[in-house]
Amino acid sequence: MSSFWKVMGIEAEVYHNLKNVMKVKYRKDAINVGDESGFAPNILENKEALGLLKNTVGKAGCPDQIVTGMDLAASEFFRSGK
Repeated sequence: MSSFWKVMGIEAEVYHNLKNVMKVKYRKDAINVGDESGFAPNILENKEALGLLKNTVGKAGCPDQIVTGMDLAASEFFRSGK
């Protein structure tokens, strides 16, 4: 099996585990997919979201094989040169 397909399998496992955890914890509405293909649960604290992701990766048994990246959409905070 190529490393690409191995990584895709890990990603799919994490994605589906995260979806199941969010469905139980935040109800079915939390697993609706947003306009950039991400989940959009009603979470008030950033740390809660990152903890949820960290726990899901850990349950998949591959925490040393996954690195978390964040797209903060910083351009949304920049208006009129400020």
